[in-house]
Amino acid sequence: MDAASLAQFETLCNQFYNPPNEQAQRQAHEVLTPLLNGIDSVPQLQYVLANSSNQQALVFASTALTKIATANWTAVTESQREDMKNFMLNYLFQNCEALQNSAPYAVSFLVRFLCRIVKLSWLEGPQHQTIVSDVQKFLSASTRHWILGLDIYVQLTADMQPTVGPGMSRFRRTALSFRDIALPQIFTTAVDILTQMYEGKLNISDKMEEFKLVKKVLQLAYNCLSFDFMGTIPDETSEDQTTVMVPHNWTVLKDNVIPKLFFQLYDSSCKNGWKDCAIYCLQCLVLLSSLRRSFFQDEKEKTALLESMMEGTAHLISNKVGLSDPQCLHETCRLIGRINTSSQFRELKQVPSFEMWLEQVYGFTIDAIKNWQVLPNSKHYLLQFWAQLVNPIINDKDRTPGFHSKLEDYIYTITVSYIDSRLFLADMAARGDDSMDDEGFEDALQDEVLRGEQLEVIAQLARLNYQKTAQHVLELFAGCTSEANINEHKLAWLVYIMGALVGGNTGNSSSMRAQQQQQSGGSQPLHVVTKVNLSVINGEIAGRVFALMSQTDANTSLPPESKEPSNLETLELSYLYFMEQFRKVYIGEHARQLSANAPSSSVLSRGDVSMGSSENPSRVVQERVCTVLGLKDEDAILGILIKKIVTNLQHRYTLESVLKRTLAYFYELAAGVNIVHSVDKMSPHLIISGKLLLKNDTVRHLMANHASSTLGFLHAGPKYGRYRTQYYATLGKLLFMECRDGTTSTSALETFNAFMMPQYQVLERLWQAANTGDGSALRSEQLRLPLIGLCRDLRGICQACVSHDMYKRYTILFNWLVDNPKQPQNCKITVFSAALNFYWDDPEVTTPLLKFVAEFVYNKAQRINFDQNSPNGILLFREASKILVAYSQRILQREQSHLPVYKDIYHEKYKGIGCVLELFSNALHGNYTNFGVFELYNDNSLSMSLSLALKLCMSIPISDLMSYLKCLKPFFMFLELATRNHAKLVCEVAESREQLAGLIRALEEGLTSFDSSVCMQCCASIDNLCTFFYDIGHTGVGSSVGGGTAATAEDVARITQGLLVPGGAVDAELRRVLNLMLQLIMAGEFNSTWSISRPILALILM
Repeated sequence: MDAASLAQFETLCNQFYNPPNEQAQRQAHEVLTPLLNGIDSVPQLQYVLANSSNQQALVFASTALTKIATANWTAVTESQREDMKNFMLNYLFQNCEALQNSAPYAVSFLVRFLCRIVKLSWLEGPQHQTIVSDVQKFLSASTRHWILGLDIYVQLTADMQPTVGPGMSRFRRTALSFRDIALPQIFTTAVDILTQMYEGKLNISDKMEEFKLVKKVLQLAYNCLSFDFMGTIPDETSEDQTTVMVPHNWTVLKDNVIPKLFFQLYDSSCKNGWKDCAIYCLQCLVLLSSLRRSFFQDEKEKTALLESMMEGTAHLISNKVGLSDPQCLHETCRLIGRINTSSQFRELKQVPSFEMWLEQVYGFTIDAIKNWQVLPNSKHYLLQFWAQLVNPIINDKDRTPGFHSKLEDYIYTITVSYIDSRLFLADMAARGDDSMDDEGFEDALQDEVLRGEQLEVIAQLARLNYQKTAQHVLELFAGCTSEANINEHKLAWLVYIMGALVGGNTGNSSSMRAQQQQQSGGSQPLHVVTKVNLSVINGEIAGRVFALMSQTDANTSLPPESKEPSNLETLELSYLYFMEQFRKVYIGEHARQLSANAPSSSVLSRGDVSMGSSENPSRVVQERVCTVLGLKDEDAILGILIKKIVTNLQHRYTLESVLKRTLAYFYELAAGVNIVHSVDKMSPHLIISGKLLLKNDTVRHLMANHASSTLGFLHAGPKYGRYRTQYYATLGKLLFMECRDGTTSTSALETFNAFMMPQYQVLERLWQAANTGDGSALRSEQLRLPLIGLCRDLRGICQACVSHDMYKRYTILFNWLVDNPKQPQNCKITVFSAALNFYWDDPEVTTPLLKFVAEFVYNKAQRINFDQNSPNGILLFREASKILVAYSQRILQREQSHLPVYKDIYHEKYKGIGCVLELFSNALHGNYTNFGVFELYNDNSLSMSLSLALKLCMSIPISDLMSYLKCLKPFFMFLELATRNHAKLVCEVAESREQLAGLIRALEEGLTSFDSSVCMQCCASIDNLCTFFYDIGHTGVGSSVGGGTAATAEDVARITQGLLVPGGAVDAELRRVLNLMLQLIMAGEFNSTWSISRPILALILM
């Protein structure tokens, strides 16, 4: 590259980063992109760095060099690596001043390239691990060099952090080596500079340079403290990793001067207006408060650190230092929360300033709660701080009446203040207050995650003063329901809160444990709630909510469909949340009561024996609810829950989220199992809540009229169709429970047939249409929706065929569909293959149909277990084969024809192919069919199905295969099964070397997938193919290789001379696979060495 070429390059970079128009940017992109493609571009890019001062040119050149080095590191020679590193160090040192003046933005990109070279070469020898001494000359020169040297450390410590992705294992080893060799020295450098600042020994006249220096050294300290010392690669989106695992030799952190240093720097940063520096100070303090307990030799060292933290935060809070900034406020809340989570209550109490600190934190918390503009994430840390104190306070054996009473008052005041603040925000949201949008607030009622966090905190806080808190909520509820204009937002919040209270305070309440302590001699806490009193409170709460729910359900008009959640939808979701929390308490206790009333059982309780109470809390809850609602029968409470489910299915189905939650709740009721411990039995026994439902009149009426026109979602078109499957999966569980409890098999069959009558009528209509003329009558709008609904219904019922008597359940459904096994062509199940002939191009029909058949042929938990003399297994496989053939032939014909391209290739092609491959894989893997029968009697069901399935696989481009991996995962499962037992047929269907090489290439791509199941299946498929190729070349004619039938002389000749020609496409692809596998093992990027070792052996032997 000469001067003219450099000028042209700079012009192109300017057009690329600052384009005058889109066309100029596109032209610059086309010219510059080839420079990223190989190692040959390195000299040109280095020439740009050495001779250009243009900022855009430097950014592009350094970015390109970083990408090239990362992607082609193995192609870079030892001398080139050392030359690049030395070039960058000298370049940065010599051009430090010029870069800061002319191209400050490019500096970070140049430093990043240097750090990437150091990272990639780190494990290649001690000569590549001298970065600390290399940077020392920067720290000994001018202030700007000092800042640049710190910038190198900052980016290096960040880049050395191990991350998930390619090369993960190698980079993890790099990070651990860097931790031991260089990180301690780098951190010592940061601490030394911070100490000089703390002692006032640094005098920098230029305030901007001082700011940059302070920011860089604080950022470096943060990177060092937050380094992944154990190489666990924690999830950065969560706060679960709360312990900093610093090495033992970082003894400088045991000095309590270090926290004071950061607090002082925080003060000075706030005074100077250095917001970024202040935030880094607080973040470093958060990490210091999280040091692992084993790092300290004794409790004195830990106490000294805690005292420094408490004094510093108390000063910060009392003087409101920097708290006007939302980010500083957030980090302060994090710091307070982390001090608590990283220490035990016992350790906190030992700090002399603990009570003073708690008082300051209490006032800070109250102010934050009252100020609605404080973001919820910031408040969450403060609320969690108090919530995590609840259990230690209750279980504290060394109780100080005055201190603990004050703590309980603090927590009660915080609890009710926070509840009041939720209602205040709900009122603002209902009014549509624009100030909430201006502040970037999200309505927690519409954010499930945020709402769940807030309700969990309320439930935890309320446990300490449950009775008072519940009374306060009931008063708010009464006031809200008595208003002339009821605010449904506030009501929804109150119902959610009441649900959280009930769900978070069951019979294992902390208050009861406190009472047990008091009975055993401990001092009595201020607020004690007995189990019976707790049950009275819960009964009162439940009665109020159920009464309000009945009033709401009186409005049976269908709510309009809307993209935005309505007030009614919000309120209905809160009812369902309350019902779910109530179910956890009531259903379990009610089941115990039924068991206790049985002749063989004694009175059951959960804690009553130890509590010395003879009154059943479940009965107290029921009696209180009955009193509030005016009910006579305690079983009517279960009827309330069921009635609400039916009401939602009838009148609330247009609210899709309500319909979804309702069906999920119904399923939990039907499928729930409670472990009941009896006084007179040593071992626990199970109570199935579904049996409780079957005794309910509303459920029995629903079972008898499950397809009623009053259930609107069943007849509202395909939009709600997917919910039919879950609905019938729930009813199917109840149905088979009822069938199992039948006195004879005949009565069970009669019960099943009576239940299936609506589906039978639809099936009969479809059967008549399929057998009228050429069957084209099936393709009519009058039969389309019933067909879709039938497939979804039957899939749900089939899903319910899983239990300890699963064989009988599945057999009943199988006999219902295969009703004439001696004349298979006259069985009702043939309707589905006939329908596919006419609906193959309609994904709204094919998807539910194929999913049903895939579920029907799936031998889940060995539920398909026909007698040895039964032909049912063969009949089932042949029907699956017919459906695959009917669908695959049409799809492949469309691929070969000139029909219009797919408008939505996912729904119109790949989703169906994924379903049909899953269907066929389930049939092949079902272990209920002897496949040798088909060839013995010249039945081509197996061979044609395999052939078409393989052709479907070959019709999928590899790029699309990995792009739509979620729906095409059955692709790899099918190839594994096909190559395991039918490898010869795979080679026959692959008519050319290129087609077989294409399948192997797809397996090669699957090896690099992040889905471990796909990787394992690809390993197995390659092993199967290579074993087949090896055996056929060594065992010769007549040997039974690869499963299936024996290979003939013609097979051997065609495979060895046609497909496996040395240097051919298949041979080249297998070599690529072997190379990839060896690279994966060397880089440590494969999870199962055993799985990958088997195909490697076969590939080597070939």
